Amino acid sequence: MDAFLEVVDLDRPLTSYGGASASGVDAYVQALALACRTGCAALPRYREARPLLLRQVRLARSLDLEHDPNPVRRTQGLQRFAHEEFGQRTDATWWELTAGAASMMTAIVLLALAADERMTGEEMRRAVEAYTWVASASAFLDNYVDQFEDQAVGEHNYLAYYSSSDEAVRGIAVLLDRSLREAAALRHGDRHVVIIAAMAALYLSSDNARSRALRMSTRELARSGGQLTQLLIPILRCWRIAYGEPSAC
Repeated sequence: MDAFLEVVDLDRPLTSYGGASASGVDAYVQALALACRTGCAALPRYREARPLLLRQVRLARSLDLEHDPNPVRRTQGLQRFAHEEFGQRTDATWWELTAGAASMMTAIVLLALAADERMTGEEMRRAVEAYTWVASASAFLDNYVDQFEDQAVGEHNYLAYYSSSDEAVRGIAVLLDRSLREAAALRHGDRHVVIIAAMAALYLSSDNARSRALRMSTRELARSGGQLTQLLIPILRCWRIAYGEPSAC
């Protein structure tokens, strides 16, 4: 994540990547880093977004912890991370907060908001809070459709932290419902809601989500996503069939 911090933090020196003598991959990475920094510099509300943006990028280091091959050390590391970054927050479990932190979604949202010269720092802070839930819901929907493949190969899956599959489905439903409610309260909330509903529908229209083992729970999750999610699921199912998209997200 240091590289990402470097390209979004204009107060941080840029690594030379080989300097004037850079060639091949180094030259490409240098050009890419400069392009990112130039884009950030052009954002009219970059300065208001910067502290929130840098925190979101730092939070994404939890993705490295997720890939620790030792399951005991991995869980301990994720729990420690959650305690250090979120303290005694009680409105979500430690694994729900950690799963969302690993996503770069909120950082991307902040960059988009910083392009709006009317955006205020308070509005950005509210968006970060809302997308804390959206990012977590996205991570859990991804884990939901991949759960059997992950179990078969021993991959980390956040659903395993719930006490049962029923509790996991209820937890995801709560995350999705709260995501939609929090996002709807933002400026241009209808746009945010459309994006979130489409995201949920994309996951829930996959073959994995429609399997016999998950069919009932998928219906429950679709209901938690509201009428728009339910409307979009068959549309995206047809899109998958028409374009031969992979069965899982």
